[in-house]
Order: sequence, then structure tokens, then C-alpha cells
Amino acid sequence: MKAASIFRRSADESIAHLRSLFPTAPGMARPRTLPPSLVNWEICEPILDKLNLAAYKRTTIIDMNPGLGIFSAALHERLKPKQHILLEPEEKFGDSMREFQETYKNSWYVPLDGYNWDTYSELFSKDPLPPPWPDKFPKPEIKTSPSSEGVNADLLFVGQMGKSIRSERLISQFISCCALGTWVQRYGRVRFLLWVTDSIKDRYLPRSIAARARPAATAEAIVDITEVATSDEIRTGKGFHKLPVITQDNVHLEEKKPAPSKRQEIKSEIREEIKLNIKPKLVEDEIKKLVAEELGLPKTRGRPKNLPDKQQKELEKKKKKATAKVRKIVEAIRDGNQPKLPTRLSSEERVRLLDRYDEIRRAFGHKTKAEVAAKILQKEEDRQRRKEGVPRNPGRPRRLPPTDQPATTAELEAIEERIMKNPELWVEGMEHPPWYYQGNKEELRKFVVKLATMRPALRVDPKAMLQPENLYSTMIEEIEEGGGLPERTATGEEPSTTSASVRKEGKSAAQAWEEYEEQWSRRSGVKAQEQGREDQIYAVRNRLLKIYDRPYEPLRVDPKGDFFPHIPMTLLELVPKVPHPFFSAPTSREREKNWLTFEWLLRNLFVLRANSVSSALRSLAPGAENILADLPANQRIQPTRRVRCLRADDLVNLTRAWAKWPFKNPGIQFERYSGRDLRGTKLSVY
Repeated sequence: MKAASIFRRSADESIAHLRSLFPTAPGMARPRTLPPSLVNWEICEPILDKLNLAAYKRTTIIDMNPGLGIFSAALHERLKPKQHILLEPEEKFGDSMREFQETYKNSWYVPLDGYNWDTYSELFSKDPLPPPWPDKFPKPEIKTSPSSEGVNADLLFVGQMGKSIRSERLISQFISCCALGTWVQRYGRVRFLLWVTDSIKDRYLPRSIAARARPAATAEAIVDITEVATSDEIRTGKGFHKLPVITQDNVHLEEKKPAPSKRQEIKSEIREEIKLNIKPKLVEDEIKKLVAEELGLPKTRGRPKNLPDKQQKELEKKKKKATAKVRKIVEAIRDGNQPKLPTRLSSEERVRLLDRYDEIRRAFGHKTKAEVAAKILQKEEDRQRRKEGVPRNPGRPRRLPPTDQPATTAELEAIEERIMKNPELWVEGMEHPPWYYQGNKEELRKFVVKLATMRPALRVDPKAMLQPENLYSTMIEEIEEGGGLPERTATGEEPSTTSASVRKEGKSAAQAWEEYEEQWSRRSGVKAQEQGREDQIYAVRNRLLKIYDRPYEPLRVDPKGDFFPHIPMTLLELVPKVPHPFFSAPTSREREKNWLTFEWLLRNLFVLRANSVSSALRSLAPGAENILADLPANQRIQPTRRVRCLRADDLVNLTRAWAKWPFKNPGIQFERYSGRDLRGTKLSVY
């Protein structure tokens, strides 16, 4: 089969052809409506060699947004499919698609949008196809393959995604279909080959554990994503995650390094302020000003007046000597150092020079010496203040001693009425969530009797406040029962959950201190940095990220020579996994419910992805961290492990335990957290 010349053009010819199809407006570098298109046909063969396509014989290809058709032509020549469906809505690519259809048999050009789910609904329906479907278009006949028998080689989906929110949503819907077994996944495990921008790729294949977010964790549970070809460009600047310093090559050395201290943090912050990008012209201008001030040269506009030769030579010598001296001073200020002052100076002259040096610092963007000293002093004061320990909550009211005298019915009813008026308040001493008591009068009366005994002030004083259950009060009570505050706190040292004094007081007190520090103490930059370092080491050691567990290294593509517009692109291969038993329920309604629960849980947990899993669960409902103890022994998760370090299996097991937990709020509607209708084969159109 001989390819048409249009599919074997050089990159320059293809770019010129695209520019003729999409002319740019004056002042624009490229047309706004032009999607990224592959223009270099020479990279197609190496890419196809990377893919294991030997099993795809007489297959059906659904090709979304083929553009010029260069990659589609190479794929068609390699697989020789029984049917190749080209979904290209852009009319300006119509000539290329019609030539493709004439050149390659069994190919069909359909001018419909692949982002619209109605296109696929019409394709797989049993009803006759309406226009603009071609006449005599054969409906695809796809064999169904069980998931346990591997990937279904009778169907392949290929797509070129642009840089838009629609592309991100469509990929998310593809993954949802893999979990639910709907759309093309009803035929088995169907593979996807998707050209996406690097910005989308980074969401599903993060480079560091700090960048691992909900989309990546969701995809890891459902599909295997492989980076086949990539531009591998590093996006830098504000808002982008830095590349990890810890890799597989140096992880054994990084584990041995000590954690940074608070004093190192202060010094590093000051050094960062000193390292500024100062333009050389600004430095030279300040040098000229200081030289003129030292020599007492008059300020003149334009070109200075010419002096006699002898005076001019003497002036040049003085300028040269003064410039060398002043340059050392200005460069020292530029580098953040304090220049040395002459020894014999009057106090007025010394003050004048120091003020002048401060003016140069401000011109360079530095803080003055006094401002830096004030910042260091403030940090030291804050550190000393934190060392004083955790004082007793000043807003905590004094308690009357408990009494054995029973409360009257009127007193109990008054307390019940106050609790019912605050349905969202978790009152101190409640063993169940607040909503549990709203419809259970018997349990409410039992709790109120106990509360009236513990807090007799509620019976006699109508202004007495209902105390909410909080971590601070629990911590204080546990420590008081253990015999006072930890020794390190009493001596002015900073409290630590791993200290021996806390461990002596019992497990509950240590847990209370740990939870208090995580939720309420000021999280310093050093602590967050150390946690990120620990998580990165854990991710490297356990190959948590896909970048550490690649089947092969991806091919490199050049955005400037292989694509137009010159946008960094990546080819991703998505292969559905064998469904987890949690997602393999016998009925579609149960599968949908489990999947929506999984999505809802991840959506809420990864809001606190840098926190421990117990803290994140506690944000869902009071006492939700107790589901960690309900996990089987072989599925246990450490409560202190941070959310971003949870594996896909851990998240699925956590979802299963959450679904079985009897104390979650039954009023939660998971559907409102998902804008998709995943029932059947038709999804909502974005």
C-alpha cells in the first residue's frame, strides 16, 4: 500500500500547509483555533515500534481528531484494520480526510465531533445512522472479550487532544467508563492511544510526590498509563512543582542526611532574599554615582565639558582609582554583604555612608541591614514563644464538681431543647454524631442525663455554654489523667509526639498531642519541607510514582519540529486493569454507587493530601478515623501516613471500609459531587 504524498510531507511543508488552512491575524503568532497537529511523519514508525500491536489483526480503529492524518496513516499501514473511522469535525481538514479515504481502503471520514457523546451513541446504536454519516457506512462489529482474558484487540481508540478543559474532562470520563464497564468498555478492556499536552500529562503522571493529586490516584486504580513519547519539557515558574531532588540514584544518600533545623531555615530564608537577579547596568549606574559623589564632580546634563589635557589625565587617574574602590563596595552590597568602612571617619560621615549604602540596597531590591536584623529577631521571638508550650485554653469555663443528685425532668428537657437547637454541634461527651440523636429520643435522654451529671452548671444556669467536643480539651484531659503536662513542655522546650515523657503517659495522651500539633500548631516551613522529603523518599523506595516504574523509557519528540503549533505533546497509552472486586459488583447500580463513593472520597481526601490519613478522615465526619482499625490485618494503613502516599489499593480498601461504616451521614448525596450521568452507555456532554 503506497501512502499519499500529503501524508509524507516534510515538517516544513506540513507547517506551511497548516498556515494556509488557518491564516493568522495581524500580530498573532499562530491561529487561536488551530489544534496541535503532528507534522513530522518520521517519528511515527519508532513510536509504533514501542507499542505492542502484534495482536491487533483486522481490528476496528476509532480515530478522534486525526488532523492532517499523518499519525493515522502510519497506524493504518501498520495494522491494516478492517474499519478505520475518522472523526474530524474541522472542515478545513476535509480535503486531507477525503484523500485519506481514497488512499486507504476500509477508512471512513465522518465530520462529527469526538467530544460529543451523541456521536458514539449513534455509532453503536441499532438505529439507522442520520446525516452527516456517510451512505452505506457499515456499523462496527466488535467481538466481546472477557476482562480476565486480557486486552480486547478487536477495537482501538486513538485521539489527539487539544489544550482545553474539554480534553481533561473527556479523559476523566474515559477512566470512569473503564471502571464501570460502559461505552466501548462493554466489549472488554479496550486500549486508548491519546496525544495530550504536557500539562494534562503532568496531572496523571506526576514527577514528584508533592504533585500527586486526585486525577493521578483515581487513574492508578483503574488503568495502566504508559508514557510512549514525550517532549519532556520542564515547566518552571510560579504555580509549578519543582523537580524532586531525591531520585533513585541518590535516595540511599538522602536517607542519611539529617533533617534541617529552625535556625537553618532562618539562614536559608535570608540567603534567598540576598540572591536577587540584579541587572549589571544598575550596578554600573550606582558605581558612577558614587564615583561622582566621591570626586565631587558637578552634575551636568548631556556630554561633560572638555578639560585641558593635563587636567583630563589627572581626572581619569582619579576616576580609575575611585572606580576600583567603589566597585568593591557596590558589588559587596549586591551580593548581600556589608562593605567595610574606613577606620578614620567622623560619626556624621559614618552615618551618611551607612544611609547611602542603604539607598543602594533598596535600589537593588535588598532589605536594609536593620530590616534583616528585625526579621531575625522576630523569628527568634516566635521560636521562643512556641517553646513555652501549650497553655490552658483561656476560654474554657470553670466546671462545678460533678454531683450525684439526679436532675429534674424540666432540667433535662431544657438541656435537650438546647441540643436540638444546635443540630450541627458535636457536644462534649457525645459518643455518636449529632444527627444520630435528632431522631432517637431514648439515646438523647441517656446522653443528657450523663451530661447533667458531668456539667451541673447546665441545670442551674441557662447562660451556661454547651462545650463542643474538641481535640484541645481531649488532649488536656488525657494529660491531666496522666499526671500533668509533658516534662519538655514544662521546662520550656518544644513538645514532641515522639518524646519519652509523652510515651510514659500512655498511648492516648501521645495521640492527643500528635493530633493537636498536626491540626492546631503553626506548621513551619521546615516541618513541611521535612515531610515532603520523607514522602519523596517513601515514593522512590516503594516505586509509588509511575516515573519510577516504567516498562521502557519514552521516545523524545521535539515540539518545535514535530508539532504545529509548537506545543509540548505526549502520547499516552491507557490500558484498563482487571477490575478490582469492589468495582466488579454484580449489578450496574451497585457498581455505579461504589465508583461514585470512591470518587467522592478521593475528592475530599486529596484536599488535605499533605496531611495524615487519620486527619483527613476526621474532616469527613467525627470519628471517621476509626475505620482504619476496621481494615483487615493485611490491608492496614498507618494513621500517620499522608494521603498523597496512599497506594491505589489502599484507597480502594479505604473506600470499602467507609461504605461499611455505620456512622457516616446518610444524607450525603454522592451524585452532587459528580456532574456525570454514568448509567448506561451515554454520558453527559460537556
